[in-house]
Amino acid sequence: MKYKKTIFFILLISFNLISISNLRAFGVEGAMADNAAIKVAENSDTNKEVASAVSEPSSVSSMESEHIGNPESIEAGRAKYGNTCLFCHGPKGVGSRAPTLVTKGFKPGGAYDNDYFFTTIKYGRPGTIMGAMEGTLTELEMWQVIAYLRDQAEKVATK
Repeated sequence: MKYKKTIFFILLISFNLISISNLRAFGVEGAMADNAAIKVAENSDTNKEVASAVSEPSSVSSMESEHIGNPESIEAGRAKYGNTCLFCHGPKGVGSRAPTLVTKGFKPGGAYDNDYFFTTIKYGRPGTIMGAMEGTLTELEMWQVIAYLRDQAEKVATK
């Protein structure tokens, strides 16, 4: 668990979502905050490089190929999205109380890749209404939601 927390803090720092001083304000002390800062400093060329250097050892590419574009995953993701995400992100991911998940950086070829999407769903976004879905959704369900949203983004892009 300590490994996952450190990765999470590294991502937060590298994407400029939180500073070392704010980590300490949230009760992250000593070595864990320092290790996160060191990792970011060592890999600070680009946010994508940092994200790939610290991504969890799950097989993201196999999950992507298994679920993205898969009609069963898309349908399961649609149902799970409707029960979990719709209230904040609006119908079909177009945005409401929370940002769009099908245009801008989330559009096909946009700045946010599936690993970023997965990490955000799993760990949430501190300082926003986006809470961590770890414990609420399984990793399979997270990938199904991503499959659904990627399908919606393709539909929006072709309109």
